Amino acid sequence: MNTWVEKNEFVEQVEMLVQRFIEKDPRARDPRSLLKEISTPPAVTTPDVGIRSRQVMFQNEEFELVLMTWGVESASPIHGHGGSQCYMHVLSGELIETRYRPYGSTPLHAATLTTASVTHIHDEASFHKLSSVTGAVSLHLYARPLHSMQVFDETKNEWVNKGADESL
Repeated sequence: MNTWVEKNEFVEQVEMLVQRFIEKDPRARDPRSLLKEISTPPAVTTPDVGIRSRQVMFQNEEFELVLMTWGVESASPIHGHGGSQCYMHVLSGELIETRYRPYGSTPLHAATLTTASVTHIHDEASFHKLSSVTGAVSLHLYARPLHSMQVFDETKNEWVNKGADESL
């Protein structure tokens, strides 16, 4: 099967599951369950070495779903989520998540997240940095769409605010 068809099937799967999620009583919605139901990763081309890509798959006033692809040796900066709750599902590959105190730059804990891992983070508890040694695909659900975020600029050794769609 070619990549375009497989990606379309993935998009259709996500759209169907999102619709079912939206139809639930808001008190019964668990973002982790939505992410866990998405079982088949899309066939996407892995970005070049050191590059990440971000594609918004769904967005409304309550939440958004973002598909991220991670090239070999790619990493995000240390960042928060602008007050949004972040749920992440590793669809394929491995990501290393390093957590930090909010607005801190000294690592507290690192964990390797493998295919099917689902994790959650919020700004009051910690910020994080994600990196991939081998390449990965992940799906992120932000409870409240992510419009801006706090990012640690290592070259200036300071925190800056960035739009979610800005290159990090």
